[in-house]
Amino acid sequence: MKKIFCTILLVLDVLSFLILGFLSQFLIKVDDVTGLVTDGFGRILSDTPYLLQKVGLYEWAGIKWFIIDSICGWAMIAIAYFLFTAIWGNKDDV
Repeated sequence: MKKIFCTILLVLDVLSFLILGFLSQFLIKVDDVTGLVTDGFGRILSDTPYLLQKVGLYEWAGIKWFIIDSICGWAMIAIAYFLFTAIWGNKDDV
């Protein structure tokens, strides 16, 4: 039962990681009336600093949202790792 529950949580974690990453990075909308550029969450995007443009990032929501997105992304990776090791890490439970 523990493995089934952890597997469901792992699948939900990976799916939410992919959906949130897609919304924040790949879904960009330009408003025809105002000309504002927003991401999938509705955050207004602006030009990136010069150094970030050199690595291929041209629009971002700001340093605050970059830090929040990074913390959420790494937390989801840590949760996925914990769930993966809870499911397949201990061979004695088989």
